[in-house]
Amino acid sequence: MSSVSLLFPAGKPVPVWRADQIDRAVDGAAVRSSGHAALDVELPGGGWPAGGLIELLLPAPGCGELRLLAPALAAASLLWIAPPFTPYAPALAELGLTIERLTIVTPVNAADAAWAAEQALRSGALSAVLWWQGGTHTAALPATLRRLHLAAEEGRTPLFALRPDAMRTQSSPAPLRLALEPASSQGLTVEVFKRRGPPMAAPLVLTLPGPALRRPRRAVPPIPREPHHAVVRPAPERAAA
Repeated sequence: MSSVSLLFPAGKPVPVWRADQIDRAVDGAAVRSSGHAALDVELPGGGWPAGGLIELLLPAPGCGELRLLAPALAAASLLWIAPPFTPYAPALAELGLTIERLTIVTPVNAADAAWAAEQALRSGALSAVLWWQGGTHTAALPATLRRLHLAAEEGRTPLFALRPDAMRTQSSPAPLRLALEPASSQGLTVEVFKRRGPPMAAPLVLTLPGPALRRPRRAVPPIPREPHHAVVRPAPERAAA
């Protein structure tokens, strides 16, 4: 379908996005390649937005979300909010994520987590913020997400909200929402179910970097004694006094 432009009085045509097409009018400087060519084709502008709220819906933490994001966030300054596992520095380094440029906060509740995210986003000092959210009783409300989306746009910093897949039916101000599902030991099924454009013809199956992962349970699993996650391992137990 042909593109449409509006002609303003100054005589300069302005491209207009049509809902039956993926929005390609985004300035190239306003996106960052995901590092997965097939996924970039499905993302408006050809990559992750450089600012704003992006939702990744997970069957359980550790399903491959960090390996999906790692190519775009290599050597970046990151803030992690409420990660469900203890980061494992050697595996992060293998994915190109620099532990020296990683800050982790563990708020006691969702309100404190949202406050930390908003301050970081408005500062514009970070490359990205990742916020893992728990179940439906601890997840952020749409009004909170709307405020954080505006803060992320203002600070030109992407906020990746890593939420339970049960949140798919909840309304969200995020202009970009993806559902993730492990496909194999090295694969991840990715469905972009909300974007500026038509629905996907079919979900993508991407091959992820790093060692193979075991398919997580739907419920958040306890930390295993011998971890299978590529970037985390449980903290050592303290000896009894």
